Amino acid sequence: MTGGRTGAALAMAVLVSLGGVLLAHAALVLAQAEFLSTSSAVRSLRLEFLAQRAVVTVIEGTRVPATGREIGVDSVAGVDGAARWRGRLRRISPEIWLAEGEAVEGPAARTVALPVWRLDPVTRTQELGAILVTGGTARVEGLSRVTVAGFGRAPGPTPSGGCPPAASADSIRTIWKADPDSGAIALGRLSLASLIGRAGIGVSAVGTPAPQSRLGSCLESSWNWGDPNGFGRPCGTRLPIVDAAPGVVLEGGTGQGLLIARGDLTLRGSSFYGLILVEGVLHLEGPASVTGMVVARGGAVVSGEAFVTGSTCWASAALGVPGLHQSAPILPRRWIHLDG
Repeated sequence: MTGGRTGAALAMAVLVSLGGVLLAHAALVLAQAEFLSTSSAVRSLRLEFLAQRAVVTVIEGTRVPATGREIGVDSVAGVDGAARWRGRLRRISPEIWLAEGEAVEGPAARTVALPVWRLDPVTRTQELGAILVTGGTARVEGLSRVTVAGFGRAPGPTPSGGCPPAASADSIRTIWKADPDSGAIALGRLSLASLIGRAGIGVSAVGTPAPQSRLGSCLESSWNWGDPNGFGRPCGTRLPIVDAAPGVVLEGGTGQGLLIARGDLTLRGSSFYGLILVEGVLHLEGPASVTGMVVARGGAVVSGEAFVTGSTCWASAALGVPGLHQSAPILPRRWIHLDG
């Protein structure tokens, strides 16, 4: 009897030990599976982060040529450990782009995208719809001196950098448009504050814009607004964004670019080429002239020998400066996962 009991106890011990081994093995297998799952999730999150970083990098760092109609631009790439990432901008419409980011590590990959907006000069000038745009109830004096290019005016200079192809025909034929929108001036998704924030020059009081150069180099100056007649000259390609304080008066001189006035603006015998945005009233006095397009929320007074000649070529050139062409995410921001 004693031997039988001993054998049974031994068999039970063996079974218990075997069960323990099986349980330990099962726990090990589960732990390994959990580790692999966790490692895969961590890698997936890391690739997601790198793909999103590629999108942010391409948004912040890419400058697509303003005169082009490119459908896509490969722009950034990098390596992070064993992972490779790259960013790309792909055009969906004239001003809507898709910023794509991809990250790859071995067989694993993540691809994400973010819709972004980017100003297109030709589209913006076409959206203005007229040579002179004012607020809905604003008064205009001297409208007969606002003309379309080629009608009663000798051809003037053209931008040193040329015209965007779609703007070279000066397709805007409407002289004046009263905009019923009572809001502040904006260019697409760029508000007035955003435009002013991009200005490289600020002026106040009274001044005379004129090109300034030395030894073949164009000089930086608050009143150096480029040289519209300067094809091949040092300041011919200088097209600044100018922030003018309320009440600024230009006494003679010449300039080109994008001129933003936060109040009334007076050109007294001055000539300007490009686009003028005025929150107040624009006064053109004496032989003053504007070649391009004008938005004057408070109205315009074109008196004496002054005139405005419409030119989508010049207006588009003014909007082609690099400071206006950084892509901006469309809000609210929504990430798109292109890999499912």
